[in-house]
Amino acid sequence: MIHDVQGVLDLIQKNTYTVGDMSRRVGILRECLETVLFSDETGPVTDRCVAHLQSLQASSDVDAVIAWGAEVYESFSQSTVSEKIIALQKTIESLPVLTLYVPVPFADAELAVVGEWCREHCDPHIVLDMHIEPEVVGGCGFVWHDVYHEFSLKSRMHEQRGVVTELLSAYEK
Repeated sequence: MIHDVQGVLDLIQKNTYTVGDMSRRVGILRECLETVLFSDETGPVTDRCVAHLQSLQASSDVDAVIAWGAEVYESFSQSTVSEKIIALQKTIESLPVLTLYVPVPFADAELAVVGEWCREHCDPHIVLDMHIEPEVVGGCGFVWHDVYHEFSLKSRMHEQRGVVTELLSAYEK
């Protein structure tokens, strides 16, 4: 069983990569734990949590919370749920954030690939703050350590404006 918030966060981050997903999923976990731990039902917390989660409307968020498994559910009790969830939320707020501007929404599988790459190459606890920005077509923009970087077709064309003009002028001849 996990006794510290960092251990819970490590399991959460195995399938959660964005600020929005993390916030929604921890909210689902909190609601589930409060419902289960403060009910008159008996039985293992994990079984009751999974049953409760399965009774909710199916979504990728519910599936992700179910996948966190017994180690997460069993690390909470009636006397610690509120305190641990608050500590978890504060820890999440302190994680390094990469703000990513992309031209179209990413599917969950694509987010996982990008999230894993960022955790491997930037910071093992990084979380993505995704924004849809059509202006970055052909690439992306991102903010890391308060510095904006743009790698879009538009920015590359702007950087190479003289070359593009020369090529177009040569084509006219």
